[in-house]
Amino acid sequence: MINAHLIGKNDTLELVEAAIYSPERVQAYTMLPNLQFPDQSNHSFPDSWEIDADCPYLSKDIRDFPQGQQLAIGLCFSYVLLVALLACVGGRRLWTARVPELTEKSTFTSQDGYFMLSFLVEFLQILELGPTIGFPHNVRNTVNILSLNLWEVVQFSKGVFWGVEGTILAVIVLYISLCGVRLSKLDSRLSHWAVCRGLSSWIDVLSPPLSSLCFLSIVSTVMTVFVCDRATGPAFTASFLAVDCWERCWSGTHLRLALVSAMLLCLYVPLAVFTRPLWQQCQSRLHIKANPRTFLAKSALQLVLIAAYVTLPPNYPALHAGLYLSANAAYTVFSLTVKPYNYERINLWERLTLLLVLIYSVLGVLKQANCTDVWLILAFLLAVLILCALGLALEVLVPRYRSLLVRQRDDRYDIIQFAFTFGRIAQLHLQAFRAKHRSTHEAMNSRAFESVQQTIRRVPLPNFS
Repeated sequence: MINAHLIGKNDTLELVEAAIYSPERVQAYTMLPNLQFPDQSNHSFPDSWEIDADCPYLSKDIRDFPQGQQLAIGLCFSYVLLVALLACVGGRRLWTARVPELTEKSTFTSQDGYFMLSFLVEFLQILELGPTIGFPHNVRNTVNILSLNLWEVVQFSKGVFWGVEGTILAVIVLYISLCGVRLSKLDSRLSHWAVCRGLSSWIDVLSPPLSSLCFLSIVSTVMTVFVCDRATGPAFTASFLAVDCWERCWSGTHLRLALVSAMLLCLYVPLAVFTRPLWQQCQSRLHIKANPRTFLAKSALQLVLIAAYVTLPPNYPALHAGLYLSANAAYTVFSLTVKPYNYERINLWERLTLLLVLIYSVLGVLKQANCTDVWLILAFLLAVLILCALGLALEVLVPRYRSLLVRQRDDRYDIIQFAFTFGRIAQLHLQAFRAKHRSTHEAMNSRAFESVQQTIRRVPLPNFS
């Protein structure tokens, strides 16, 4: 038995006394100088410790729940397999579509800028889905924000998860509605109404971010609702969410939202996968275009990595690292057999980024072998520098990797530049004129001053005496 005092200032427990309770003896309590464990040992024990209030259960009651882990892994990867089969069967027409090569110089447009932004964000998302190699917390948070990864940015606890989940489900409903309007050509039929005239433009603006940039955040957050890998008992209803231990699983609100999430996910992902090639076909001002096979293969890669990222790292980190390496290696081989994009400069950076991802994958496997974090980070940064220098050198030295997208000059900027240039030239001429005639002007001013003084001297002063 122990006697401990709760200190309210910093929420800690301070050990005051320790005793052995022996009800069969005359003296029921035997006071001890130190805390003594049942094996008669008195190892060093901290005088105080913080109370962990993040979870409403006692630590001794929380246990791993293998059945919940297996259920989450089975649901997520079965869904990935189903989507892969749908992509293979339903995407035959998209697989055979041809994309014209970009061989002549063209004007750089906002659609091209969005495509390059998506390329960078998807690269960061692929890196973020892999095993960590020991980067500092601030660096990881920065990458999470840039890659739009809500899993690590938002703290899902004490009801926050359901708010985020409800927002994500509302976004999915919005995206499904937009796709339904576009595929049924309802926007064209309603264009004569004043309220619906800009509907097509809004669909073109909202569809790409919701299907590509936010793909990781949407799918990973929805899949999180199935991950209940810890519990306080043997039943499924005794388990709780991995991201929020305050929420019980497979009963009440969780069961209803899990069913809704599964149905909406089955609608969102196929639409997002198949509308990516359709969107680029509808953009006449988009010059950088991807091979439809690349879209489908990259979507399959993202789904596999998201399912592994959500379900495997807490309990099977080595399996996660191995699967991450295998999936990226398979996609790299695929990209080498099929030209990913119609623009050679983007193809160059696609291969270099895939090589960098493979290096990161190998470092993640080495991390599981207990390699030092510092050496892993230095190796990755060195690879980044070498590949960036190689890419920039190839852009300059190899003609086919030179830029074919040029920025169109805007007349407004030309007018502003002319105004500034004309004003600067006028200012320089004025300064030269002043410097040239400064001596003459000063001499004239001096003679005028002397004549005024002489005039003042000639005028007699009045006598007031």
